[in-house]
Amino acid sequence: ASLRMDEGRVTFEDRQPKDAGVLTLEGMRLVTGPLSPQRGAPLDVDFGARWQKQGTIGIKAKGTAQPLHLTVDSKLAKVDLRPLDPYLGEVTDLLFGSGEVSSELKVTLREQASPVDRTGRPRPRSASAAPRAGQAAEPALEVNVEGAARLDNLSLKLAGGKQELASLRRFSVRGLRFGQQPSGDLSLRVQEVGLERPKLSVMVFKDGSTSIGRAMGAKPPAGKDAAKDAKAPETQAQPGSAPAPAATSGSQGTQGPGVAASSSSSEADASAPPPATGGAAAARPNAGPFTTLEVGSLSISGGELRFRDERMSPAYAAEMSDIEGRISGVSLDPASRAEVQLRAGIEGVPVLVGGTVNPLIHPVFADIRFTMSGLDLVPLSPYAVQYIAYPVEHGRFSADVAVKAENWVLDADNHFTLSQIELGGKDNRPDAPNYPVKLGLALLQDMSGNVDLRLPVKGRLDDPEFRLGGVVMQAVLNLMVKVVTSPFALVGSVLSLGSGGRDMRYVEFPPGVATLNEAAEKDLRAVVEVLRQRPRLKLEVQGAAEPDGDTRGLKEQALLRALREAKHASLSRAERARVNVDDVAIDKDEYEDLLDEVYKDAPFEKPRNVVGFTKSQPVDVMEAALKEHYEVTPEALKELATARAKAVRDKLLELDPALGERVFLSGAKVAPAEGDADGNGGKVTLVLE
Repeated sequence: ASLRMDEGRVTFEDRQPKDAGVLTLEGMRLVTGPLSPQRGAPLDVDFGARWQKQGTIGIKAKGTAQPLHLTVDSKLAKVDLRPLDPYLGEVTDLLFGSGEVSSELKVTLREQASPVDRTGRPRPRSASAAPRAGQAAEPALEVNVEGAARLDNLSLKLAGGKQELASLRRFSVRGLRFGQQPSGDLSLRVQEVGLERPKLSVMVFKDGSTSIGRAMGAKPPAGKDAAKDAKAPETQAQPGSAPAPAATSGSQGTQGPGVAASSSSSEADASAPPPATGGAAAARPNAGPFTTLEVGSLSISGGELRFRDERMSPAYAAEMSDIEGRISGVSLDPASRAEVQLRAGIEGVPVLVGGTVNPLIHPVFADIRFTMSGLDLVPLSPYAVQYIAYPVEHGRFSADVAVKAENWVLDADNHFTLSQIELGGKDNRPDAPNYPVKLGLALLQDMSGNVDLRLPVKGRLDDPEFRLGGVVMQAVLNLMVKVVTSPFALVGSVLSLGSGGRDMRYVEFPPGVATLNEAAEKDLRAVVEVLRQRPRLKLEVQGAAEPDGDTRGLKEQALLRALREAKHASLSRAERARVNVDDVAIDKDEYEDLLDEVYKDAPFEKPRNVVGFTKSQPVDVMEAALKEHYEVTPEALKELATARAKAVRDKLLELDPALGERVFLSGAKVAPAEGDADGNGGKVTLVLE
């Protein structure tokens, strides 16, 4: 007898998760050949269905059930992941914004009488599976999978839908070949793995927790421990003294404008016994149960990584964009070397990584070079204040790092350059570090005001006392105590670029806003033209906020944000996943109702009626009360000033990317605008040098 079904439908509702899951298969079609319980009887199954009305599932199986010998062809097309969101919510604090899975796989299942070892001899898969006397070994299964799979348009958001944690346009696996032998040995070969336009947002919150940790349900760290994470090392050098040298770091003196330092863990204690694993050991595969593991290439294109640290004041934010790269020839063969090529941009600065690696052997092999030229240090000023007690008001950082690891020996050549560094006044908080930064920097700077650092590091990876990061950081710390600068001579301080005779020294912003308008963009085009015509000029961009006007503007923006959040909270879970808070539109006919809701929920005392309920108030009264109770801190004003400067800088680089090494950010300031009695928004000052 055979079986046939057409236009079937199955709905599965799972009420066990907090949000019930509903999964639907419809348009189901099932056709089988003759069905028989006899051993060796052929089995032929053809199944197809629609997943959640859009995706399709197709499965064709041929072979025998007893003994198991099946060939299964499966095809998934645009299988939507959002119906699985309730299950994701059970194990994480994430929700699916979108995501579709497609695949074409051929699976072969072959049952064998007993496992065999690598020589072909029968053997049990484990000691517990060994057959007893007179008992045959239980059957073993040989599995082979071939095909391709991909994940499209994935979006993962933190619970509540306000922030997207990760997304990608496509993750694809092509030329997949997986095998499991009856002995338990595994093999995996992949022709190509591709990642298109992946994006990840990492945030460190004030309590020390991270967006990724919260997404995985991790609890925030204890308050005291979290506070320690953002503090400078407790050991502080006294004024005029040098820091105590690390046991694994030593200076070799100064040659020309550069400084060289080397370190080796083997020099820490000449009497200490060498590591037990010392000497050149043959590399061996290190991939768990896999006896074969080969990947033709792994590629990434259009990647972005966004980082924000709210422990700093003001908060630090950075973005790595245009991440492109490829790793070719990954293999378990100890003699193989995978080629690595990666490039990206950090705040407009190119980053390049290239070389060869084999991370699948033990000990690992690596021969990698990392280069970065001209990273603006002004955005990193909060860290500088925290760890060396001086803000960075001007300067760039370049790095050229070459690392080689082979037979447990690591050899790294680190070359760092600090260009045109200018630090602000010392932080006077009681627990601020007390290193002799200015004195040290005065000794290290060359005639151009640059510092050139060379920090070669050598050690054994199997030495428990050796830590590459610790050695490098200690060497850098020994030199950073000297990092500060002398004033720069300005070659120009005024921009008068015309456009109707207007002075172009300033880029004006409306109160509380850091977005450029059309007039400002037109002026910046004129600035770019001057820089093109005068290639020796460099431009310093200094952001500013006006306390009165920008305080009012930030209060208005805070009120608008509260109204959007109130409307966003009223949306369904699916709508919250699709729409970000900043994209919520407030219509005129709903404004007053939302304002009344925000007003009544606000945590301050309000007039009440005779029965104790909050009195309804006119729109202007509620607006005034809410704005009055929104607090605008000095940190918020400074962050606004920084955002304005970055908006100008980013627009200049958009108009002409070649200006990346000639446009600098200067320290933001919060002060009343000169000659501005009305207290309008702040300005960004442009200074030629």
